[in-house]
Amino acid sequence: MSNTVPSGYIPLRYTQEEVPLRLSVPRFYRYRIKISKFFLSLTGRTTTLPLQDLPKYELVAWPLYIVRFFLQSGVEKTQEIFIAVDAWTKTIARFERMKEIQQTPTAEFQLWIKPSIPLDEVKSIARYGLMQQLLRQRRLQPAPETVIPEIILLVYTPIWACYFARTLHSLDVRLLDGYSGEKIGSQTRSAFLNALIHHHSEKSDLSQKTG
Repeated sequence: MSNTVPSGYIPLRYTQEEVPLRLSVPRFYRYRIKISKFFLSLTGRTTTLPLQDLPKYELVAWPLYIVRFFLQSGVEKTQEIFIAVDAWTKTIARFERMKEIQQTPTAEFQLWIKPSIPLDEVKSIARYGLMQQLLRQRRLQPAPETVIPEIILLVYTPIWACYFARTLHSLDVRLLDGYSGEKIGSQTRSAFLNALIHHHSEKSDLSQKTG
């Protein structure tokens, strides 16, 4: 297939007003920063972080590749399966939100993250992951040559990022799924930080070339 994959968008169901109720700065860091700010005022020292603007919430478009498989589960029965491949963590999961996908964004994203893996690798990851799932379930055991992946969509799912001061000189982030309202784990958080660094590095390189 060509390198052009149609785009789709998972709708946003949790607004910025609702996010702080589900995603807040850990209490330990809130108290730590308050105490540190008090000592800053006494000593006259400064910090490079804009503490007055933190915590800060940002809506991020996070990329997932949707891969479709057709599996023969009977003499005349064909099963259609959709697998989502995270374009940064490379993790996979059964994708159950096909009916929710919109053709245009339903929210204004402050940050768009580009995929980081080539399409051939996406197919390999999805195919291997699906085969492992089927073997564990012991329901379907198709021959490997019949499990043919087809990348049908690049879906952007909404993620809320909460940036907060970990210390007076460093930031940290927590993430929330903008569709389900669930907190996102450490694996995606690590990938998000890498994606963020890559994004700002690309912006810096572009500004240097055009400047």
